[in-house]
Amino acid sequence: RPSLERLREEWRRLGIREDEVARFLAGRGAPAAELVLEELRQMEQESPPPNPVARLRARAALRHLAKEEFDRAAMELLRHGRIYMAPHDHALALPEAERQKLVWSGEGTYYVSITARR
Repeated sequence: RPSLERLREEWRRLGIREDEVARFLAGRGAPAAELVLEELRQMEQESPPPNPVARLRARAALRHLAKEEFDRAAMELLRHGRIYMAPHDHALALPEAERQKLVWSGEGTYYVSITARR
């Protein structure tokens, strides 16, 4: 991770955008779950946890991930105990556009906030 962060700093210095870096890393086999976790940890340095899933999903480094890919990555991290996500208590009452911003488990649960576990 420290090497990757040094590379990212150098790419930023050269004017390479975060979304381009994320696309490059994704194309090199970096699993989506690792990209999500890395971006979550960066976000938590700027904004103490918990944070809305929608805020993480909207970050430039993750915008290239389709909703399904992002949700699968988040659920993988949750299953492995690397993150915590709080379920939304009335997601089905939300308009569909709002539900799309949440993480869906694939089994009926929608998650609204996310926190990295240390």
